[in-house]
Amino acid sequence: MTTSRSGSFWQKTSPFRCSYRSLGLLLLVAHTLTGCGQPAKPRIAGESPRIGEQDNTPSATQQQGDALGQDPSTVPEEQPLTEETPPETPEGTSETTVVELGESADTNPEGSGALCAEVGAVVSTRVRYEQAFSSDSCVSETQELRCVDNKTAQWSGTFTHADCVLAEVEVPTEIAPVVTRTIERRVAYLTATVPYGEVCVSEPQEREILDGVPQAWNGTHTFESCSVELPGDCATLKHGQYQLRTRYLSESSPAESTCVAEVQRQTCENGQLSPWSGTFTFESCTTLGKASCEGGVPHNGIDTQIRYQAASVSFGGTCTSEEQTRTCDDGTFSPWSGSFAAEACVVEAAVGCGGLEHEQGEVRERFEAATVPFGESCRVETQRRSCNNGTLSPWSGSYTENFCLVSPPASCGETGHLQTQLRTRYQTTSVPFGETCTQEVQERTCNNGTFSDWTGTFPHAACEVENALSCGETPHAGMETRLAYETATVAFGETCNSEEQTRTCNNGTLSNWSGTHTEVTCSVAAPADCGSLLHDQSETRTHYEAAEVPFGSSCSSELQTRSCNNGVLSDWSGTFTETQCVVAAAADCGSLAHNQSESRTHFATAEVPFGETCQGEIQTRSCSNGVLSDWSGTFIETQCVVTAPADCGSLAHNQSETRTHYATEEVPFDETCQEEVQTRTCQNGTLSDWSGSFTFASCTVLPAGP
Repeated sequence: MTTSRSGSFWQKTSPFRCSYRSLGLLLLVAHTLTGCGQPAKPRIAGESPRIGEQDNTPSATQQQGDALGQDPSTVPEEQPLTEETPPETPEGTSETTVVELGESADTNPEGSGALCAEVGAVVSTRVRYEQAFSSDSCVSETQELRCVDNKTAQWSGTFTHADCVLAEVEVPTEIAPVVTRTIERRVAYLTATVPYGEVCVSEPQEREILDGVPQAWNGTHTFESCSVELPGDCATLKHGQYQLRTRYLSESSPAESTCVAEVQRQTCENGQLSPWSGTFTFESCTTLGKASCEGGVPHNGIDTQIRYQAASVSFGGTCTSEEQTRTCDDGTFSPWSGSFAAEACVVEAAVGCGGLEHEQGEVRERFEAATVPFGESCRVETQRRSCNNGTLSPWSGSYTENFCLVSPPASCGETGHLQTQLRTRYQTTSVPFGETCTQEVQERTCNNGTFSDWTGTFPHAACEVENALSCGETPHAGMETRLAYETATVAFGETCNSEEQTRTCNNGTLSNWSGTHTEVTCSVAAPADCGSLLHDQSETRTHYEAAEVPFGSSCSSELQTRSCNNGVLSDWSGTFTETQCVVAAAADCGSLAHNQSESRTHFATAEVPFGETCQGEIQTRSCSNGVLSDWSGTFIETQCVVTAPADCGSLAHNQSETRTHYATEEVPFDETCQEEVQTRTCQNGTLSDWSGSFTFASCTVLPAGP
């Protein structure tokens, strides 16, 4: 690189085409120091100089000094690149240059699964800077590498630069070697590793670089990286995993009670198992039982029986039954529920109706009217009645007449019923020469005094044939001739095919030319195209089998082709004819839309005994493309009621009565009879046992002795 002074600004040229403007302090991009002189030694992306090693890349100041004060033979040869002249810089001002040293390689790169033993654990720490270059101060932040899951980790923070350089370049006003002073910063660590759970201790350090010579780093820490050791495992458990067990408060529990248990946990913490949580110590617990009742019914089990309100009911009635229950309590049954006492019930037989037995019937025929007009039919209905337990039902139907006659038909004047009249009618009033008038015989028939419409469609009563006409200068039956060709053009190399044709005048109309050729001229031409489609080219289209398919189906399509052959398009291939196809929307079910559901509540029975609860279920059905599904569930009753409780004679349900009983029938003189007031209650037709334990209805105080 050569340096010269011209006028009031510095002019520098190099094979890297670098230029400076020294207007105060100007921060330049990173390649300024290595690009404006001898090319710097390549460095791997993200690599920074190891701690204790020196970056041997020549600085811009050293290169400028070499260019100004050393033997020209030592200056690198310039490359043949275009020389650029920088803007003017006022003479006598200083110039600041920022040196980029590159980012340090991450010791624990993002995504390192081997370091992630626990989610949220800090694997490593590092320091990053907001800017790689600064002219006043470097802003930094300490970032942590935390586990996202057991395979990946992610750095915190937003700063991205591993190094920050504060550099100053002094440029004298006189021609003299340039002195460069730069400050390099780094982060060093106290140790290379720390135990799990601790944090790496770091300190920011800096050193000066004078004329490209690095000075000693300040600070005491010497390690360029630091990582957190992995936590230890506990035999079959990894760090952070835990195991569970169940323990009980006691070994046994009284009847009708529940064993008290707790789930205890033990966790692996960096190679050490924690104590089990909780305080319960028994590994098992048994619930003690109570005695069963007769028939093997267990304690708290329920025995059932069916009883009827009456032993018999009249024909047509229904036997009313109830399911009664009793409960086993430690070997003793409670009283049966309910009030019905009959063990069986029968329905009495039905009574007949004279000669008809019960449910037998008889039939008869009756007519709607006694007479009907001609052409109509007598309307008859079969009526029925039946015997129901001694009573005949009314006759079915509404017709009341015992017989019916059809009236005779009427005539149409002199034409009798079903007789026919004839007439002749023509299609037109006249026809051209050589044609024949077209006629038809029409008829009409009398039907019960009314003629039907005339048959046929011709309206005219007469028709005549017109005279023959000429064809311009050619008279009727005259003939014309011409020379015609098979085609107007023929393919190259072929010959036009011609024929002599004739035509005849017939009543003003010329017949078609004889022969089959239709062209009046013919020329030989190249193969014709089909519009924009060239000869031998093909085109395609997509057609569908149907314009619409049902909901849930798919449109069936085919790719059709046709080709051009000397101006003639072939037929489209395939058989599908529709240009588009849509899938029909799903049908609704009345007010219920497709895929919507509705619900209802039905019950298992229409009635349940007093004290029980109606068992209901919510049933649903849904609409699928216009079809309603069956209701879910099995219950069929739309409502359910609980029967009223039964009384106990004159004592109503839930009412109680009292009595007084005594401990003994007699007591000695001067003592008092011990009494107690006992009660019993009516519960749905059943009286409870008397309360208390005294059994004597009366008590006498014995007289005094002699």
